[in-house]
Amino acid sequence: MSSPLVKSSESSRPFAPDAPLPAGCNLPDTSWLGFLGYILGLLIWIVILLPIMLVWQLIKLLTKPLCCGPKKKQDTPAPESAPVEAPAASSRALEIVLVGATGFTGKLAAKYLAERYGTAVRWAIAGRSQKKLEAVKQELVALDPALEDHLELMIVTADSKEQITQMCLRTSVVISTVGPFARYGSLLVAVCASTGTHYADITGEIAWVREMIDRHHLTASETGARIVHCCGHDSVPWDLLTQQLAEGIKSQGDVLNKVSMFDQINANASGGTIETLFHSLEKPVRHKSSLGFDPLLLKPDEKGPGHAVEEGLSVKSSIRSFLGYSQEFNAWVGPFVMAMCNVNVVKRSNAVLGYSSKVVEYHESKVYPGFKAGFADMVQMLYFGAAMALPPIMWIARKVLPSPGEGPSDQQMAQGFLKVTGIGYGENGTQGTATIWFPTDPGYKDTARMLVESGLTLARDMDKIQGAPHAVAKGGGVWMPACGMGKALLDRLLETGCEAEPFTLVVENPK
Repeated sequence: MSSPLVKSSESSRPFAPDAPLPAGCNLPDTSWLGFLGYILGLLIWIVILLPIMLVWQLIKLLTKPLCCGPKKKQDTPAPESAPVEAPAASSRALEIVLVGATGFTGKLAAKYLAERYGTAVRWAIAGRSQKKLEAVKQELVALDPALEDHLELMIVTADSKEQITQMCLRTSVVISTVGPFARYGSLLVAVCASTGTHYADITGEIAWVREMIDRHHLTASETGARIVHCCGHDSVPWDLLTQQLAEGIKSQGDVLNKVSMFDQINANASGGTIETLFHSLEKPVRHKSSLGFDPLLLKPDEKGPGHAVEEGLSVKSSIRSFLGYSQEFNAWVGPFVMAMCNVNVVKRSNAVLGYSSKVVEYHESKVYPGFKAGFADMVQMLYFGAAMALPPIMWIARKVLPSPGEGPSDQQMAQGFLKVTGIGYGENGTQGTATIWFPTDPGYKDTARMLVESGLTLARDMDKIQGAPHAVAKGGGVWMPACGMGKALLDRLLETGCEAEPFTLVVENPK
């Protein structure tokens, strides 16, 4: 079950699992001089930074009782949402409102909507600054002059329930790029759930997603609102690909029990992503679930809000922590920064769709062009960890790294790409592969496309969602991309830029 990926005659297909990357798409590599620099960097980390971090953590541990006193038990807050009387989502004036259109990813989403759909979609942009919204609108009008009279601007702040409610009652779907979502997104999700407004975002903040399921799933199930989290680079590719593998193995009379994901990626981080990482560590979401179990495991029940999945029906993560050589993929691989987010998204979809009657093992690795590149990446992770652990280094990092609103250049995004290869294993020995390819920067430019297409899926493709050959959740609730939209979203992505190799059985080469 762990045999290497088969090299077959079919590898000439451009996006087959074992096919080389297209011309011009190269994984970031490291020169020998750079490699020596990273060796020096590792020595500095071991000799200087590691001891400082250990001492700092010891000081925090010893002084915590003195500074903070005993922890007080906190009751679970009352749910923030309850159904309200509202017109059906499909009958509202607008199809989509993009919240956060003045931010880095929000602008990319707005430009994508303007360039691809223009006035063919009834849409508006929302934010807290009239001046910034008007500036964005002028950029969009330059792309499509008809938007001058078509595109509406909405002033909406994250803490104004009145503004958010007025916005939600005018649109079928809200799509949001405003993070950190634990800081700015909770009220918006509550109002969407209450008013039956479909919602999609690009969060990767799983602790916050758990809270949203706990507080709003029941309300959304009553109003019909589909609240779909993680509709960007976090974590559409992996969630949809796992669904493809599960259904491919099911078509062979077997059931999925293991998935291995291999990520070939070239991408850069923006200030918003970095700020979200800092915020998640500085102010982690602490929410005691009222369900009595992990909200990600909430399985819908026609008789009520739902119950935990059967014992053992879950996803077990085996996320790579160190650099190593994979015999399964025939390449040097290491940890991928979003793997823990992805495995939790898959856990939610598996709880709803029931890929297997047993635990599904989920493995994920980042692929490198060679050992030097993997080593360099690992050293960079160690230094980022130091920034997370030591306030002075975090302060310096925040001054040096991109700020919210800043991100990679157009040239850098044009050089970006993502190819995810999934290998699925069945309980009875079935083995198959599938891939998905994103042709440009996945973290921002293609994340903007994923989010917009998710919004349009919710606005226009409800018949496809409910009648899809791929299993999806029925009705409203708090979902993930695969269980909330499934093949309807995948079809839109394939129509607008993605390439994919569907599930293909693996037959081992004869010895």
